[in-house]
Amino acid sequence: MRNIKILIIYALLVVICGFNQNSHKKTKIFDERFVGLWSGAEKDEQIKGVQKNWKITRLKDGIYTIDFITKYFDDENNFIYEDKSSETGNWWIIDSLYYEKSKLSKKPDIYTFEVVDENHILFKAKKLNTKSENTNYSFIDTRVQ
Repeated sequence: MRNIKILIIYALLVVICGFNQNSHKKTKIFDERFVGLWSGAEKDEQIKGVQKNWKITRLKDGIYTIDFITKYFDDENNFIYEDKSSETGNWWIIDSLYYEKSKLSKKPDIYTFEVVDENHILFKAKKLNTKSENTNYSFIDTRVQ
């Protein structure tokens, strides 16, 4: 009988500890306002002499695909060359922060955001995995009709 009581107490402790460990986890939200095809652009925002244009498709299940066209310019702003690349990954929102994690990165990029209207979202970098010359990096995604 004593062994049964000890097992019951142990089982309750395991359940309570497991509940406490999971209670701090937040639910990922896939906000419908972000779903669809969007485009964006920036020049000299992250790196001087670099212009990025992109189209990103966000699906309602949290998967995204983004296609970049990156153009490089010299110090006199003369075009040097262009590079095209793509990435896929996951996106989600927790506590009014937007997270975007490519399949190649260990940690997500984190942004604050403002839904300006149904066709424009303003993003401001909070924590990025890549180095940026601009600590106030921001951009606007525009819905593609």
